[in-house]
Amino acid sequence: YRVVVGRSVSLWPSVPGCFRPRSSVPSFPFCSHARPSPPSAPFVIKGRTGNWEAVIGIEVHAQIKAGAKIFSDAPTIGGTIAPPNSAVSSIDLALPGVLPSLNANCVKQAVRTGLALQGQVNLRSSFDLKHYFYCDMPQGYQITQFHHPIVSGGSLSLTLKDGANHIVRISHIQLEQDSGKLTHDLHPSNTLIDLNRAGVGLMEIISQPDIRSPEQAGLYVRKLAHLLRVVGSSDASMQVGELRADVNVSVMPAGSSEFGTRVEIKNVSSVRYVMKAIEFEISRQIGILESGEGRIVRETRGYNPQKNITISQRSKEEEVDYRFFPDPDLPPLILDPHFVSELQGNLPELPDASRARLMSTYGLGAYEANVIVDDGATSYFESVAKGRSAKKVAGWIINELFGHLKDENFSVEQSPINPDTLGDLIDLVESKFISALAAKSVLDVLFKGDQRTPRQISEAMGLVQIRSSDVDLDGLCMQAIQAHPAQYAKYAGGNTRMMGFFVGEVMKATKGRA
Repeated sequence: YRVVVGRSVSLWPSVPGCFRPRSSVPSFPFCSHARPSPPSAPFVIKGRTGNWEAVIGIEVHAQIKAGAKIFSDAPTIGGTIAPPNSAVSSIDLALPGVLPSLNANCVKQAVRTGLALQGQVNLRSSFDLKHYFYCDMPQGYQITQFHHPIVSGGSLSLTLKDGANHIVRISHIQLEQDSGKLTHDLHPSNTLIDLNRAGVGLMEIISQPDIRSPEQAGLYVRKLAHLLRVVGSSDASMQVGELRADVNVSVMPAGSSEFGTRVEIKNVSSVRYVMKAIEFEISRQIGILESGEGRIVRETRGYNPQKNITISQRSKEEEVDYRFFPDPDLPPLILDPHFVSELQGNLPELPDASRARLMSTYGLGAYEANVIVDDGATSYFESVAKGRSAKKVAGWIINELFGHLKDENFSVEQSPINPDTLGDLIDLVESKFISALAAKSVLDVLFKGDQRTPRQISEAMGLVQIRSSDVDLDGLCMQAIQAHPAQYAKYAGGNTRMMGFFVGEVMKATKGRA
C-alpha cells in the first residue's frame, strides 16, 4: 500500500510537538529486549611485541525490496540490466519544484526487518538532510534518519565453528536513499553517471562494535543477508550491489578496555572481501603500532581485491560537517501500533527458529541444520525428508546437491532437480537398486536437465545393482585375492584396511554395480 497525505506519508494521526530525545522516543512495546553483554571471549592476534585484539563494527546498506524508490515512483531495477538513466524520475534528478513522497512499502519493510532482528520499532521517527556535494547525488544532500531512526536496538546471534554462541548487538536501523553509480573506466577523460540507483530505498543496519575476527564478520554479513531474504525486505545480493558493507576496524592490546582509533573501509562488495579487508587492516594497524614510528589515523579507506590491500581515500581527522537538519518537506513518521503488530504476526519462520525445529523434529546436528537453513533449503529438505531418513536426506542435499548448485552458481530455487526427483533417487539407493556411487552419476545427468526418472536413467546407463543371484560374486572375490597375493598377505596378517582395496577391485570388475 502507499498512503500519501500532501507531501508525506502518515500511518497514524500526526502528533504535534517537538522531537523527544532518542532514549525516550516511543517504541513498539512488544519488541523490547534485554541487550546482551559485549563479547567476553576475545579473538587474540599474536604480534611481534605482544598480543592484540581487533574491534569491528559493520554498517550494512541493504536495498529495500519495495517496487519503487523511496521518495519517487520510479521503479527499482535491482540486479536487472537496464539502460543507464532509464529508471529516473524528476525527483531523482532534483529538478526545481519537486518534492519527496515517502513510499510506505519501504517503511513496512524496515519495520519487518527490525522485528526480525528483535529491535524496538520507534512509533515516531523523522528524516534529516545530510548535505554533501558530489555528482552521484544531484540534490546535493541525502535524505536519511540521523537523529530519530525507525528502529533502535536488536541483535543477531552467530553460531561459531566451535559451537559457541556469539551475540552481535544492533545499534539501529535507519531509512535513507541510495546514490547514483559512477563508472570511471569506460571513457578516457570523463566519469559516467548512471542515476538508476539514485533514490533507491536503503536500510542502513548498524552494528555495535561486538565483532572480534574476520570470520565473525563474514558470518555476520552472511547471516544478516540471509535473514533479509527470508523476511523478504531485500534480495540482499552483494554480487549486484543490493547489499554493501562499510567495515570499521581498530586494534587494541589484548585485555585492554580502551578501543583504538578506528578506520572505515567503504563499500565492500562480498563476504570474502569483507574478511580479506579486515585481515589486511588488522595486520596494517598492528604493524604501525608495533613499529613505534607512527599512529593510526582516523580515515576512510577502500579495499583493492586485486592487490589485497586497503587504500586511503580521505581523512576523518576532522569530521565532515554534513549540516544535518530536519527535512522540511517530510513531517515526522508516526506508526500505528496495530500496523506494527500486524506485521509482526505475519513474519515468516525466522532462520534461528528453523534451525531449532530441524534439530528437534528431524534429529539433525547443528552443522547440518545451519547449512540447510543458511542455504535457503529448509522447505526443500522437508519435502524430500517426508517418509525418509532425515539424516540421509541431509547428507545427500549438503554433500551432493549443494556441490552441483555451487558449481553453477544456482540457488536452491533454481535447482533443476526437484524434491520428488531427489527423493526417488535416494529411494533407489536405500532399496539397493543402485549403489550410492552410481546414484552420483545419475545425479550428474539429472542436473543437466534430463527429464527421465532416476530409475529410467539408471537402467539406460547400466547402473542397476548386480545381485549375488545374477553373478558369481564369490568367484570375483577369489579372482581379486589371487591377482593380488601381496595385499592378501597384509590382510591375513591383520591389516584390515586391505578390505577396502579388495572391495574396490570387485567394484572395478562389475563397473560399480556390485
